[in-house]
Amino acid sequence: MPLHIRRYTDVWPDGHWSPDQYLVINNAGCSVGTIQHNVAYSPPWYWAINGAIVQGAVDASGQAGDIETCKRDLARNWRRWLALRGEGEDYRPPFGSKLSIEDRRRLRLPG
Repeated sequence: MPLHIRRYTDVWPDGHWSPDQYLVINNAGCSVGTIQHNVAYSPPWYWAINGAIVQGAVDASGQAGDIETCKRDLARNWRRWLALRGEGEDYRPPFGSKLSIEDRRRLRLPG
């Protein structure tokens, strides 16, 4: 099952978000991480798993030169953590925002 990437501005249009800030959402409609671009960073792209406490078991965050590498690294570490816990892709993390059915439909997400 894929992880879904949506701009913060698409998820929460009333907020004041950077256009280069992304929410990573699983098939259960829960946020599991973020990806963002910041020219002050070197390298400029940053990812973080923030739906569950994963630090110590897998990398919880990292930086990369491009968004595709961030997507790959976040997904790899998230799935590694799920496997260590014996959880499936539809796991509902304790700290991840749960999107409403209406928001999931608006964002064209499953379920």
